[in-house]
Amino acid sequence: VLEWYTEKYYKVYTLVLHGNAGLGKSPLAMSLMQSIAMDISQDGTERPFFVMVKTIESLREAFANSCLKNGVGIIFDDIEPSKVRGTRSGSTIEDLKALCEVTTATSIHSRYRDIQLDENEPRIFTANAKEPCEWHSDLPEDVWMTSDAIRAKYDMNIKAVFKRTCFAFVEHSVVAQNLRDEHDVKRRRSV
Repeated sequence: VLEWYTEKYYKVYTLVLHGNAGLGKSPLAMSLMQSIAMDISQDGTERPFFVMVKTIESLREAFANSCLKNGVGIIFDDIEPSKVRGTRSGSTIEDLKALCEVTTATSIHSRYRDIQLDENEPRIFTANAKEPCEWHSDLPEDVWMTSDAIRAKYDMNIKAVFKRTCFAFVEHSVVAQNLRDEHDVKRRRSV
């Protein structure tokens, strides 16, 4: 994860932070994206920012408000793209391929009007998934255990998703327990 940030791999790859709930994936994503926003801010007149969405459909509002633009990162928080959300069907593997494309501009299918994503919009997904196949149901099981020969036979869209994505499995809390406890105490006092 640090290499993804320090070596500026965010200009090429989408990061997927996945693992059990409560381990600090979202705060880590926000910290990383804030640092990236400061690094790639292109206009000294505007305060660097990023966009955080809880559903893919909410990108439409960010797009309509001109928040999605070159140099502005996107965090897809707690999103498993293939799952049905309300009346919206899950994203196809083709949609996911476009969502993970950072190096060129792309369009995401959306009801009523497609969403345009620009190049140089770093992306991070967080998900409560142990494996990539739990993050998106079209991704194969045991992808890290299979042979190169089997992976070579995957559908081209599956290969494209893996080509555009860095997966980081979060096994332990990224924030020390004493800091989490202090934060909870401060939070309760402020209410």
